[in-house]
Amino acid sequence: MKISRKKKEKELKIVIFKLSNVSYAIGINSVREVIKPVEFVTLPNSPGYIAGVINLRGHIICCIDLRKKFNFSAEDNEKTRIMIVRIKGTAVGMIVDEVKEVVSIVKSDIDITPSIIDQHLPGHSLVGIAKYDNRLIILVNINNLLSIDELKTLKITNTI
Repeated sequence: MKISRKKKEKELKIVIFKLSNVSYAIGINSVREVIKPVEFVTLPNSPGYIAGVINLRGHIICCIDLRKKFNFSAEDNEKTRIMIVRIKGTAVGMIVDEVKEVVSIVKSDIDITPSIIDQHLPGHSLVGIAKYDNRLIILVNINNLLSIDELKTLKITNTI
């Protein structure tokens, strides 16, 4: 008698967040923490998507408004959050409309991103589109979200 073993798919833990009523997600290992918006110090002559810098427990963190980076309208409300993430070793705050939840998905639930979508976002920053709980979630490759030059601009501290 043969015993068949069903290969268990590896699960990926992701943090789902919203930008203009669209669900996006990044891997949970990239997220250090999620905080409520705090007062920013704006930086002169910075690109429009850079909100400014914040003091997070003694560390100066540059924050980008991901809504503006993706060309969405940006209006804060009670659900607006800052996700503190690491992008290629640099601590960055990402302002999003809402952080929804942490979930596990399997790779077979991820489809390759249609090239038309990826062409409109910076640096091939999409991994694919996940199907989860009757929803579509755009998976973002956090390491390709910003160019090397943009990261150099944002690199203030890297100790978080």
